[in-house]
Amino acid sequence: MPRPRKSGLREPNGRPSRSDRVQYWQRQRDVLERKQHDPKLETPLGLYFLAHEITTQEHEAGQWFADLRASADAALSLPGRHCRAQDMNSVGGQSNSQETPETQKAKRRAIEQYDKVIAFVGRSRQLAALEHVIVQERRHDTYEQWLDLVQGLRLLVAYRMGRRLAA
Repeated sequence: MPRPRKSGLREPNGRPSRSDRVQYWQRQRDVLERKQHDPKLETPLGLYFLAHEITTQEHEAGQWFADLRASADAALSLPGRHCRAQDMNSVGGQSNSQETPETQKAKRRAIEQYDKVIAFVGRSRQLAALEHVIVQERRHDTYEQWLDLVQGLRLLVAYRMGRRLAA
């Protein structure tokens, strides 16, 4: 007795049509197209996050640290720490003659906030690992540096949580 015929659409040669099914490679291509524009792929910290090697809180703390460092550097009229991030206006130096008291206060606040974070983390291997990966945008070199990075990120998370509780 022959096998019962499958129901559904058929191709002209009589085989069951595969056009209504989504193939594995089509799904993979769609995933890659969606992820290729993700801004997290631009930094090592984002790659660690997408690979599920660090948590969401640690990633947010790392982004916060990068923004804090950038604002402190801008307040000091320093170029970005990474060669791709150099601001050509800052490289030539900026004039402080046009500053208002509000901008001076904002700059002072940015520098003080960065100094508080550095004091909390301490001048340590954790700080060196944070600056290596977050500020200079390099991947870790050794496993010990990876462990120091994770400990540094956890310190940043603790600092941010303490600030939220105090506020």
